[in-house]
Amino acid sequence: PKKGDDMDIRNRNHLLFLITTESHQKIGGYISCPLPSISGNCQISDKNAFIFSLSKQKKIPIDLNKSESAILMANELLIGFGQDLLIKKDCILESSTCNWPSSYIDNSIENQSPEWLTGSKDFFIKDI
Repeated sequence: PKKGDDMDIRNRNHLLFLITTESHQKIGGYISCPLPSISGNCQISDKNAFIFSLSKQKKIPIDLNKSESAILMANELLIGFGQDLLIKKDCILESSTCNWPSSYIDNSIENQSPEWLTGSKDFFIKDI
């Protein structure tokens, strides 16, 4: 399957991203709304969006009180889940960034940090 920069996700909806980080965390995100077909930067509201950790069996919803921008699209990104997970287009070779918790919140999780979700703030993706 195509990965990173070769993935064509624009103009599609109901997308589920499954990611394995180099630190063996199994994470991902879901978006329900269609992504715009135009290139460039934009922010998208999606009340059904969430990120998750399969490794820790947690689903983390968008908190619309924190941010209405569930999805970020930018030239250098494959996809951004708010500011929480910023997945680079060339995500196998370039590090992606985790700023969680920011827009996606689950108050039942103790010790919320990038390390809890992805293993580190800047992380490499083994598979997507």
